[in-house]
Amino acid sequence: MRILLILIAPLLLGAESDCLLISGDRILASDLAKRLELFQQVAADAEIGFTPLPGGRRMITSAEIQRAAVKNGVSAAVASDSIRADLCVQRQTRLLRVEEVERALRLEMQNQGIQNASVEILDFSRYPVPEGQPQFSKSGLTPPAQNNLAMQPVLWRGRIMYGVSHSLPIWARVRIFVDAEVLLAARDIAAGTIVAEGDTTVEKRRMFPSAGTPLASSLIVTGKRTRRALKKGDLVTIAVLESVKDIERGEKVNVAVSSGSAHLRLDAIAETSGRIGERVLVKNPTSGKRFQATVESKGHVTVVALAEEQK
Repeated sequence: MRILLILIAPLLLGAESDCLLISGDRILASDLAKRLELFQQVAADAEIGFTPLPGGRRMITSAEIQRAAVKNGVSAAVASDSIRADLCVQRQTRLLRVEEVERALRLEMQNQGIQNASVEILDFSRYPVPEGQPQFSKSGLTPPAQNNLAMQPVLWRGRIMYGVSHSLPIWARVRIFVDAEVLLAARDIAAGTIVAEGDTTVEKRRMFPSAGTPLASSLIVTGKRTRRALKKGDLVTIAVLESVKDIERGEKVNVAVSSGSAHLRLDAIAETSGRIGERVLVKNPTSGKRFQATVESKGHVTVVALAEEQK
């Protein structure tokens, strides 16, 4: 229903109309007083009825207006004599202004922690909307494709909030970018590669703000592993990297077993991965027995046999 109203609103509001324009959700006596002198005697905030939705009209009959006047202290005779015609009312609307659209976009970017971004508004909603506050949220932003991130126009859907709890959809087509030093792949890097010095390079680039957490130092990524393949020139972000664990699944490890004063060392195969201080599952390749061990360092785990386990 709301979509239909939005589509027909420009047609309805573009035509000449003698309807009384209402700005709020309720028709008040102060609104009717603009056309009917009789209602200047009524308390300004007296409620007469509901305002129609944007794009719609409501005809208030003379009988309804008379009853409203009588209800608010006007004599029936005076109301009947003064009010003889029906009255058309509709919600007041306006066109969005580019500066308020930009202000709403920048406010949301600020809320998302995006600073110093350049915003170029290419187009936005041109149909009439009620008086209210435009709002854009992160969920309404359609991200750009992976190539030409900065200059590709994107669609950002929002809403104009009006009345007590009403809203209508609006939109803006924009270019948004920041200039920042970022880390790029200096060569093609296969998935699962441990990043080494020389695999990345720092370059100043115009970026779409939400294209990922930008990195600007090779020291941050050296020694980490790529989750997916990267082509030369691809942006290196936190999302495409993972830390390498001290013990990897399938790796041969040296196990130090302590049981009281007795100590034993043996080789085993890690069946789970872990970092120093974490517990991993290892398997004795000779006996086939699996047991938990604590990661002590790269390639080394320990097992302490408790007294209960010795019985």
